[in-house]
Amino acid sequence: AIRVQDCWAPDINAESDNSFYSTTGTSYGVSISNATMYGRVRGQYLNARHAVTVGGNTEHGVAWELLVQATGSAHPDATQGVFDSHGTSGSVIWDGCTAIGSAATQRGFGSFARRTVIRNCRVIGAKYGLYLATATHTIESLEIDGLEMVNPITGGNAVLLDSVRVNDFKVRNLRGKWGAFGVDILATATIDRWAPFTDIYADDGAIFRILAGATTPAVLTIANCKGEFASQNDTYAGVFLGDADVTQLTMQNVETKNVRYFLQTSASAPATVELLGCRSITPLRHHVNLGAAATLVKVIGGEYSNPGTAAQSLITGAGVPVSTTVELMGVKTSGANLTPILGNTYTTVAHFGNDFHTTSIFSGTPTELLGGSLNGALVLRGTGTPESAVTAPVGSLFTRRDGGAGTTLYVKESGSSSTGWVAK
Repeated sequence: AIRVQDCWAPDINAESDNSFYSTTGTSYGVSISNATMYGRVRGQYLNARHAVTVGGNTEHGVAWELLVQATGSAHPDATQGVFDSHGTSGSVIWDGCTAIGSAATQRGFGSFARRTVIRNCRVIGAKYGLYLATATHTIESLEIDGLEMVNPITGGNAVLLDSVRVNDFKVRNLRGKWGAFGVDILATATIDRWAPFTDIYADDGAIFRILAGATTPAVLTIANCKGEFASQNDTYAGVFLGDADVTQLTMQNVETKNVRYFLQTSASAPATVELLGCRSITPLRHHVNLGAAATLVKVIGGEYSNPGTAAQSLITGAGVPVSTTVELMGVKTSGANLTPILGNTYTTVAHFGNDFHTTSIFSGTPTELLGGSLNGALVLRGTGTPESAVTAPVGSLFTRRDGGAGTTLYVKESGSSSTGWVAK
């Protein structure tokens, strides 16, 4: 319909409806290419191969600071993105766009520009909101702040990264209904830096996944997110980490319902896991299933319920062996089949002010931290003598579950290691 090349600040506001379709470069709504700077595209472009496409080349220049505020729909035979930008384009802002797909359309946005912003946009009837795959260049910045998926093709994702490298990645305010994940980072993707992932709501879908082999930052924060399925799902965890690069995971105010697990990690789990004020209802299996050794698992506040038919645990898996410290503070549990609370053996368990529905808390016989702090004098409970077995600072107290006369209470009177305990 419209082709713009080597223009300064074009302002396009038009309507088009293609009567034919071609896969060889025609049947676009608007085509922007080469050194086109500070352009604006509005209007409605229907039945297109791409409603708006942006390109360029190294010889003739690239498009920079293009603002698109349009509605577009894909031709029934189209199999690519409704809105599209090539890797040869500079920076594109998709603002308030509506992308209408068809049964064959892969994605609402396929934006490979060096800098992309997707802001307050909707994708209707496509499989993916944003799908980036097989980029030969590095994407400098990818920011999504407001993307809604409506009636997507089953099994899609709001954001899918595959065979692409992104320097700066920021996602917040994802909404909608999809059959897979809000954010899905495949094994071939590389992320250099990312901001906390916030305000992701998946209706009949999960929240977040990283597959093993992906290259990512070490610290991951997921906050104010919700993922739920209409019925019990035995395929997807609310959050799945298969990536060895994440060493510190914080999930804050995250809620799931009817998922396989609230959190699942592979054989390369984070060393530190923090769950702050989260809510997990009716997972088919355990709430937290860690696949590798974690140094510290901390659960503060929140509610975890298992009304199912099989015995499950709040925390379990190969990732919580005897070397793990578990802290449970202000946690509420419910459900006859959530037992024991901890499904593995641990060195130290700190638990304060919890509302557990069962007295079956431990799978083994860990040392319990009942008071104090991990960095000061402690109040501990365990089995056997603490001498040469339990490390604590001077002034700490230890009570034995299996103690007798003169061997029930111990006081740490000297030393900073595991020696210096005196029975009272």
